[in-house]
Amino acid sequence: MKQNKQDGFTLIEVVIVVAILGILSSAFVSMGSMTRDFRIEYAKERLYNSIILARSEAISRKENITVCRSILGTNCDSGYNWVTGWIVFVDGDANKNLDDGDKLIRVYNNMSSAFNVIWSGSEGGFFFNSRGQVDFDENSTFSLCLDGIENGARREILVYSKANRGRIGLSSDYGDCNNSADGPDAPEVPVPDAPEVPVPDAPEVPVPGAPEVPVPETPDPWCFGWWNLWC
Repeated sequence: MKQNKQDGFTLIEVVIVVAILGILSSAFVSMGSMTRDFRIEYAKERLYNSIILARSEAISRKENITVCRSILGTNCDSGYNWVTGWIVFVDGDANKNLDDGDKLIRVYNNMSSAFNVIWSGSEGGFFFNSRGQVDFDENSTFSLCLDGIENGARREILVYSKANRGRIGLSSDYGDCNNSADGPDAPEVPVPDAPEVPVPDAPEVPVPGAPEVPVPETPDPWCFGWWNLWC
């Protein structure tokens, strides 16, 4: 009698295929993470170098150099998300506007809609004076995040205040990202201190004095026998 042969996968073959798929999926996730980190790092370096350029030009030219958000690359635009691009220019009257007579130094076009580049300072951008100092009094930051990524891939560029001579620094923070394009983080709400509860003084406990021990009188050595009549 002829037997029908049935084709199929053995258990070992299924296990091998599942293992291969797991390895491939892990590789894709890892490559995606590396690509994401590379993109955010490139964006950070681009912005950082433009700020360094602005400060250097301000000192060498002995003029005000403004860095501001720009959509078309022709003037400054209000807003806190600099992903649209920014410009660097000689700002003679330091009004943060590219006026006639001002010289455009560099235009940085829009990077990618996948990015958020949030500036914590004023909407009008900022300028460096001839001594390389900025025009604001509080340290400010650029926070770079990939849009929609709640964790990781965050970079920060620190622009120090006038009191700190407008120095520029970098930091890396792989914590939560603020992806709001509306402006800087909401101000921290101060938490009032808990009211001080008065603690009553402990009642004074009287300490009893040591009991008085009577000291017996020392007898007169002459008061004995018939001499006792004279005592």
